[in-house]
Amino acid sequence: MELRRWPVEVIQHHPVTGCGLGCLGKSATTYLSPHSAYLQFYADMGLIGALALLCALVIGGRMAVDLMKAARSHPWYGFAVGLLAAAVAVGVHGLFEGAPAGIIAETENGYFYIVSPVVAILAGLFVRTRRLMEESTPFDPPVSLEP
Repeated sequence: MELRRWPVEVIQHHPVTGCGLGCLGKSATTYLSPHSAYLQFYADMGLIGALALLCALVIGGRMAVDLMKAARSHPWYGFAVGLLAAAVAVGVHGLFEGAPAGIIAETENGYFYIVSPVVAILAGLFVRTRRLMEESTPFDPPVSLEP
């Protein structure tokens, strides 16, 4: 809980805009990560970033519901279920560690923030899987590339 107290103090001083990406260590009394991707994100990006994240989560949730409503006989259904399980695992992991949102390399002068590609890859796979499932019906014959 000690690690999470000082980011809250930074959020109280910069509630709307945050302290800036990678600047949490300079704004706080310690350079340690708060071990929460969401708390780290809010402290870095402020209310504006938190609202953008909320919008992304709502859109992702709607896409997840659409994927789960697809016919179970669809060839991409199993992939969609695995993708949803991965997204839930990353989301839960973000409660206890900062790695899903970014990789933090701590140094004696602060830390460097490197954005992790995990969330972007999952978002891209969500979009592509949803489009593949919308474009074909569950019983479409395979498409032949030969004339």
